[in-house]
Amino acid sequence: KDPKLDGVMKDFAGTELKPAKEGAGVFTLKAGFRKDTLFLAVHAKDNKVTAEDAVAVNLFFPNAGTTARGFRYLFGTDGRRSEPDGAPGWAQELVKAAARADGKGLTLELAFPARSLPRMQARTQLAINICLEFLDKDEEAADPVVTSSCASGEMHGGPTRIPDELRTNLRLTPPEEVEGLADKLERMFFA
Repeated sequence: KDPKLDGVMKDFAGTELKPAKEGAGVFTLKAGFRKDTLFLAVHAKDNKVTAEDAVAVNLFFPNAGTTARGFRYLFGTDGRRSEPDGAPGWAQELVKAAARADGKGLTLELAFPARSLPRMQARTQLAINICLEFLDKDEEAADPVVTSSCASGEMHGGPTRIPDELRTNLRLTPPEEVEGLADKLERMFFA
C-alpha cells in the first residue's frame, strides 16, 4: 500500500540510495514506487534546523532525449515550497509532502505522481537521477551551506531504475517517432 506521509522515515519501506562522497553522513535517501507514484523519504542531518533550511530535490531522466531537462522541487520545515526556477507550477502543485524537524535534522516524505515527473523516455528502460541539495541556513550565516548527494549532477552508481509499470499504468502508446513522454506531449497526442 502507499506509504503514510507523516515525516517519520522509520516506517518507510523503500530502497536506500547511497549518496556521493560529499553527501555521505549528511543524507539518508530511500525511494519506493507504487502504481504511478515515486515516493521518497529524505533525512538531512543537521543539529540546528531553522525555518530557512531547505532540501531541493532534482529529478532527471538522462535517456529522455536531447531536449529533456530535469525538474527541481524545494521543501522545508513547512513542507513543499514554491520554487520559481524549478518545476512548472502545475507540477509543483501535484507533489505531496510531509516534514518533521528535530534535533537530528530535517525529515521529509514525498510523493511525486507521474504527471509531476520531468520528461521520461518513451520506450527504453526507465532510469532516473535523484539528486538532493541541503541548503543549511543558520541564523548567523549570510548564505546557506549547500551539500549535494550527487557528484556533478549524477547519482552515486548511476541512475536508479523505476519499474516499467509507470508507463503501463499511464496507458500511453506513443507513436514510434516519439522519443520522450511529457505532460504537453500527452495532451497533444492523447487528449
